[in-house]
Amino acid sequence: MTGCLNRELGICNVDACYARQTAENPFYRKAFLYGFKPHFYEERIHQVAKLRTPAIIFMDSMSDTFGSWWTDEEILKVLHIMDCYRGVHWHKYVVLTKNPARMVEILARYAKTDGVNRLENVYFGTSVTGLYDMREIIRLDCLRKVHEMGYKTVLSMEPLLYDPAHLLTYNINWLDWLIIGGQTKPTKLPEPSWIFRLIDAVSPKPIYMKENCGVNGAARIVQFPADLLPIAQAWGKA
Repeated sequence: MTGCLNRELGICNVDACYARQTAENPFYRKAFLYGFKPHFYEERIHQVAKLRTPAIIFMDSMSDTFGSWWTDEEILKVLHIMDCYRGVHWHKYVVLTKNPARMVEILARYAKTDGVNRLENVYFGTSVTGLYDMREIIRLDCLRKVHEMGYKTVLSMEPLLYDPAHLLTYNINWLDWLIIGGQTKPTKLPEPSWIFRLIDAVSPKPIYMKENCGVNGAARIVQFPADLLPIAQAWGKA
């Protein structure tokens, strides 16, 4: 899956989209034949099986797996590839969406027909920037529903552009993993106090701070959930 319409649909509030910048860069034209226009490359869906060494795979760095423009059938094909019983089971997967309401809907059906345990090697997540905005509150609420269904959850605060204090009133210590990062191109680093506040809110859950956090006066935290840690260590990431 490549391409995204979240900005046009008013779902995304991030101006500096690295995925759009990459897809529309002439240098990468051969890789992204359709630019940032959404396209489902069905012929590529089994390519992940060629990677035999277990890896942590970010499924949608150039799109949104649960984007409203994809059909249910297309999304299910991706879920079946990740399914640890019928799919490429030796990898771990991370899925982020800015449309978690659809994620809730599809994963609820998956839980009834296939079972939550079939996707136990997947971390389902959403991303927020810390903005005091109903869209971000709804994303957190939807992610909590995914967690309550029994799926593993991850929250990405990359880029963390605002003080997340108000979001923390919606207790987030049920998360399985928290990722924090800054913005690049143009660079915008989160305030250290914001990061420390998040650390206090989710501790002792694992936290992964991207290199672009720019935290002063404290060591960068690089933590993985227990089932991801061996792979991260093998790849030199932890």
